[in-house]
This record gives sequence, structure tokens and C-alpha cells, in this order.
Amino acid sequence: MDDDEVARTSRVQVEGVDRKLARVRDVSAYGGGLNHYFHRVFITYPGPWKFQQENRKKLVESGLQC
Repeated sequence: MDDDEVARTSRVQVEGVDRKLARVRDVSAYGGGLNHYFHRVFITYPGPWKFQQENRKKLVESGLQC
């Protein structure tokens, strides 16, 4: 994977996690679906985290802060 592809993949993964976090933020604490989204956020995080750890050098070289 070249540096541009690593940066692009990382950004796509982070945006996906951000979308899931936004759903958790938007769900009312008194609503019925909070547990579903809350659980999915924790399922989603390991993928981007592992990718960033494995490609940290390329990400830092491309100017992204890890």
C-alpha cells in the first residue's frame, strides 16, 4: 500500500466511526435504541485502531496526526 492509499483508507475508517458516534450522540438517553448503537461503536473501533497502529509511520509521513 502506498502512502496516499494508507491515508485515504485511514480517513474512510475514521469517518465511519464518526458516523456511528454521531448516532450514539443523537439517540436520546431515554430512547430505546441506545444500547444497540453504543455496542456497535465498540465493535467498530478495533479495525481503524489496528490499521493506524500497523501503518503509523506512513500516516505520520503523509501529514496525518495519529
